[in-house]
Amino acid sequence: MMSNWLFVGAGGFLGALARYGINNLSKGWVKEWPLGTLIVNLIGSFLLSSLLYGVFNHKLLNDQYRLLLMVGFCGSLTTMSTFALDVVQLEQSHRLLEAIIYFIINSLGCIFMIYVAKLLFA
Repeated sequence: MMSNWLFVGAGGFLGALARYGINNLSKGWVKEWPLGTLIVNLIGSFLLSSLLYGVFNHKLLNDQYRLLLMVGFCGSLTTMSTFALDVVQLEQSHRLLEAIIYFIINSLGCIFMIYVAKLLFA
């Protein structure tokens, strides 16, 4: 049972490093817009769904790898709290239209990525 915690923790550690790296890389691409959060959420949604539909629904790996990859890595890579904070900060800096656009792109984009992965791997 303790090994399950280690799988989640190891995946979470790697997911957090990936999110940090992607956020740092994307800072110079679009100034004053939370592009890094959008990127990690889109990638994470696609990866999570790809793993579910392409690997774990077909029982290609055991449950500990699900904990490592889906729960730990993807759970740590993606971020709902930072997404919500980004929306509020855009709105509070009098950029309501940008906040709405960001909210729509992030929300619908993540759902779209899930459907794409399902079409590719289910």
